Amino acid sequence: MTVTETTHLSVTDPARLIHHGYQLARADPTRAAQHGWTPGTPMTAEHALGLLLADTDVAEISAFASDYGLALSGVQTLATRTDSDTTVYESGTG
Repeated sequence: MTVTETTHLSVTDPARLIHHGYQLARADPTRAAQHGWTPGTPMTAEHALGLLLADTDVAEISAFASDYGLALSGVQTLATRTDSDTTVYESGTG
C-alpha cells in the first residue's frame, strides 16, 4: 500500500515569500547553493519556496502559511495498492 498526501499551496504575497527566502539563504548559504541559489542570483518565489521546503516541515508551512506569503488551498490523500495500482482510498479539499 502506498499513501500519498499532497498539500496545495498558493503564493499570495511573493514579496513576503522572497524575503523569507533571503533570510534562509543568509542563515545557510551552503544549503541555498545546493538548491540553486547563489548571492549573485536574484531570489525568486520559486527559489524561496524551494529553500523553505528544504528547511521547514510541510505541516509547519501549512500551519503558518500566511507568515510565509502562502495560502493553504487544499490537501489530498490517496492510497493505492502497490501490486495493482488500484485506488483504495481518496479524499481531498481544494
